[in-house]
Amino acid sequence: MAHPLERALVRLYESFAESSIYNINYLRANSVKDIAESLMGKLKHKLKKRSDMISVQVEEIQEESRIAAQEAAKIRYETIERLLNAPLDGFFRVKPGKHVPHSKNQGFVGRKHELKELRTYLVQAPKNAARLSPAANAHPNPFLLDARAVVVHGLGGQGKSELALHFAYDTFANFESILWVAAETQQKNQTSFSEAARTLSMPLTRSNSTADATKVSGDVLQWLRTTQSSWLVIFDNAPDEDYTFLQKDYWPQGAFGSILITTHTVFLEREFSIPHHIPLGPLDDDASVQMLLGRLPERMSPQAQDTARKLANRLGHSPLALSQMSVDRAKAILKIHRVLQDSSMTKLDDKLKIDAFVRIVTTIQLLHRDFPTKSLAQTKGFDEIRKLGDQFYPYVLTALSRYRDHKLSIAPSPELYDLLEHVFWYLHHRGLSKTAEPYFEIARIIYSEERDANLTKLAFLEGTLGTIHRKSDDAAGAVTHFSEEIRLYEEAVHSGISEAHDEKVAIAYEHMAVATHQLIHYDEAFTWHDKNLQILLEYYKKDVINLAIAFVNKCWALWKTGQLDEAEQTLDWVLATSQTALDMNNQDFQACRALTLGNRNFALRVLGNVYLAQQLWEDAFDTHKLAFHFQIQTWSDKHFETDVLAHRMGCHYERRGKTDKAIERLRAALTIFEMTHVPMESHIIRTRYKLGSVLVLYGDPLEGEKLMEQARHGRQTLRGIAPDKDDIMDAYDTLVPYWTW
Repeated sequence: MAHPLERALVRLYESFAESSIYNINYLRANSVKDIAESLMGKLKHKLKKRSDMISVQVEEIQEESRIAAQEAAKIRYETIERLLNAPLDGFFRVKPGKHVPHSKNQGFVGRKHELKELRTYLVQAPKNAARLSPAANAHPNPFLLDARAVVVHGLGGQGKSELALHFAYDTFANFESILWVAAETQQKNQTSFSEAARTLSMPLTRSNSTADATKVSGDVLQWLRTTQSSWLVIFDNAPDEDYTFLQKDYWPQGAFGSILITTHTVFLEREFSIPHHIPLGPLDDDASVQMLLGRLPERMSPQAQDTARKLANRLGHSPLALSQMSVDRAKAILKIHRVLQDSSMTKLDDKLKIDAFVRIVTTIQLLHRDFPTKSLAQTKGFDEIRKLGDQFYPYVLTALSRYRDHKLSIAPSPELYDLLEHVFWYLHHRGLSKTAEPYFEIARIIYSEERDANLTKLAFLEGTLGTIHRKSDDAAGAVTHFSEEIRLYEEAVHSGISEAHDEKVAIAYEHMAVATHQLIHYDEAFTWHDKNLQILLEYYKKDVINLAIAFVNKCWALWKTGQLDEAEQTLDWVLATSQTALDMNNQDFQACRALTLGNRNFALRVLGNVYLAQQLWEDAFDTHKLAFHFQIQTWSDKHFETDVLAHRMGCHYERRGKTDKAIERLRAALTIFEMTHVPMESHIIRTRYKLGSVLVLYGDPLEGEKLMEQARHGRQTLRGIAPDKDDIMDAYDTLVPYWTW
């Protein structure tokens, strides 16, 4: 046994020796690094194969998941469709009804224009009045349409509720259901919805009178959303603040519905994305006289007419004041000339005038203390001061009216001068230009009491008015106001009130630059741009925001005159500077405004246009897409300037061959242009022509031809250009202001 074992051990030893010699020789021939790399290569290869297998499995799972999600969505949609189209359990006995808790006012007068507007918006379905949700665009369903809506707004005593009441009775036959909601508080809303449920004979209100209030309002809203009968809901005296309960718990929807809201300010129009608003001011002369005289036997006599007109003027044509005078007159059975003699509104003597002045001055001092200022907005941000501004500006406007009505000869206070500047600045930046415009003449009269001391404030008024005209596509009117603005500043400089390099003077030059640019007077525009920049660069270098805005405005002119390289370099600096300013203080109102409008968005818009001129199509698309994204973030997709970019994106998508996307963007732009209260006629004409031309080639030729024909006749009405002249897109592009390209 020993011998075989020895031989085995010898062989084992020889094998071990050979293996050791081989390993020693291998290590001599190959470095450790090479060996490690060889091993890692093999390991990577194995891992790559395993990774590829896993990737294939993941793709298969994702595809199965996508198909499953589509099937689930289809099932959900079919279920929703079935539920929406099927008769609702519990609602089959509901009958349309009308609940208007006030009697018709037989003495209602005037407001013919406003009533016509209400009929247009709420009874006669206007084009694009109903807005489709994204789901409805994909699967058209009448139950997913929003109701038509209008906001009627104005100061207290202007007759908003009376107008809504008259409209309800005037259209009694047009709606199968009319529901009146007292909207001041959540409790009043709930009470009104309970009345509505009883009016509609809802089963719940008959069988269980103590039903949960929330379920009652929910049932009413569900019926409004699903019924195919026409309805009108009137929210009377809706709150301007603390309105979330209205939006969350009581806001109706439905394809066959209309909503009328009365409130003090236009704020709800923006917050609820309501397409139409009607401002309500004093009555006109004829309606005021008619309200005062009523059915008096002598109402047609010249003496009665003249006396009533004088009284109406003293009452400020306020419907509430006029109605009270009418009631007092009716009770006392007095003739109209006795009403004037006996009323407290007779001509004030000097002592009473002084007392009235003291009351007004006290009011102005309080408002001056509380009204938000531009510096406060710069510190806290505009959104923070908006609630305060919306609360107080109606009182300021009322105080201005009282000041005018009393015709006081005492010099106004410095507080009033400052308050005027604050309120017009606020209304302009709040987008309430139409609200502000009637009061500019009052402000001029007040400032003119001490004209020499108020030259710069008068100039500010002219600059604000000019900006309103320029943004309303009236560049010629803007130039008139800007010329007066510059003249007043130059007079202030000559009088020693201001310095020639005052920043306000530079801004006035910039105003004129953009207005002359809009009139295509480029040489003159460059002159004004250079005068503005000369002051800013020499005296206000640290004010990088105003510098950046000035350079952006000049870049529009550089682009239009083909100076593309200079425009591109300048805009790169503007974008970098704007971002730095925002990073340093993102709460600064002026920085945010400059970044979003004056700098970032405007700079991106003109930079995209520069790229288009250089035929850098992809760069232009990416730049305009980014500007569009920022604009939506800043102002939402319902703002008219957002839809200026929507038009541009529609043009980009057409160039890229994505015609469905192009049509979608152009339709969205046209809808907002047609609904906004800002004058946008030139934009409507241009977008109709563009959308029509795309539809003719890629969509519905009949609709396209109709839109193009509307655009041709619209251009003829707007500019007097024959429909068959310059019938090309380039000609329609020239209709709009430069800043909307």
